[in-house]
Amino acid sequence: MLSCKIPLLVLSLLGTGTFSSAQAPAPRIAELEATLSHNGMDAAALKELGELAFAKAAAGDQPSVAQALEIYISLMQLEPANANHVCRYGSLSAMKGRDAALPMARMWYVQKGLEAMGKAVAMAPNDPGIRLTRASTCSALPPQFKQLETAIQDCQHLDHMMIQAPQAFPRPFVFQTRLLLASCLKKADRNEEARNILEKMRVEAKGTPFAAQAEELLK
Repeated sequence: MLSCKIPLLVLSLLGTGTFSSAQAPAPRIAELEATLSHNGMDAAALKELGELAFAKAAAGDQPSVAQALEIYISLMQLEPANANHVCRYGSLSAMKGRDAALPMARMWYVQKGLEAMGKAVAMAPNDPGIRLTRASTCSALPPQFKQLETAIQDCQHLDHMMIQAPQAFPRPFVFQTRLLLASCLKKADRNEEARNILEKMRVEAKGTPFAAQAEELLK
């Protein structure tokens, strides 16, 4: 089953979606924090709080980046073989580096993030959420980090998986992945490839917000 949090990440990094406070109600966050305060390393509570903090961080809430980083460091200690924890930690580290004021800190955090996401992909190369998280994160990095090709390759890998087993992927996931791929191709000046994807999406996603997003990218 694909996580519903991953498409949210793609939309926020493309600038086409927003994070609704209804998805992370303050009372629920307070409840989870209280549970962890009383019970220590409660894995279930830690995972849920991590999901909420990660989604907020991906949507641009900077204080949530540091909070989510601490959570995923703890989760990696609890479950070191869980590639998703490693990937989330890597994405958050890259976000922290992207937004750091000092150049050395920027380089250090982004590099740590890229290494962690690379490790996660090596651990679970066909995990859709991990591939899409790395693609989204790399796409959002400034050009000097030269990660656009990584984002393109991850999206192309996912596209191949979706063609091979279309029934395994919800339509929103498919459309959002292809929007991200087209956006990355445009950034790389591969405009004809991007246009071919977007023209197909305009037809296949007709009547949905994805078609409107494809129209916007076609401009």
